Amino acid sequence: MGGKAARDKGKRGERQVIEMLQPVVNEVYELHDMDAPLLQRNTLQSDEGGCDLAGLEWLSIEVKFQETLHINAWWAQTLKQAGRSKTPVLIFKQSRVKWTVMMYGTLGTREWELTTPVFIDVTPFLAWFRRRLSDELSRLHNGGRDDEVICKVVPAGPQQQESGQAVFVEEHPARSAQAEKASALCSAGIHM
Repeated sequence: MGGKAARDKGKRGERQVIEMLQPVVNEVYELHDMDAPLLQRNTLQSDEGGCDLAGLEWLSIEVKFQETLHINAWWAQTLKQAGRSKTPVLIFKQSRVKWTVMMYGTLGTREWELTTPVFIDVTPFLAWFRRRLSDELSRLHNGGRDDEVICKVVPAGPQQQESGQAVFVEEHPARSAQAEKASALCSAGIHM
């Protein structure tokens, strides 16, 4: 597939990713009593560069819907588009295959951590996206300070593992109305 058909397939993929992310954006912004931005395809990307989706200043998403995988090249492009100020995320798929997300993840033990590119399914990515978006909005409300509620992923039970659900638990008690909203978002992370 080449030319116009390939471009149309890429546009279709970008629209599908927006359809996955926009409900989460709407939900999180509503919980923060803010008007949600409309995620959209970055139609100027071929002329001016930049990531595939526009609407969240802290996030740089590249979307690839292609039959031939070029993951290393796509990841290099994702990192270049993100620069130093945005979080790089690559979302890709082939026909008749689920979406896969590539992003930085932290692996480690109690005494050591390694941040490295990882591949994850869409469900845990959406749980992370919901939490990170809430953190970003909380920082805006708190004048740039970090959120007061910290959530961590804990091992899921067998039923949740089969469905791909992520389970979050609150580590620190809420100390403000904004932190209570963030805590509610933490709990909402299991309802995907």
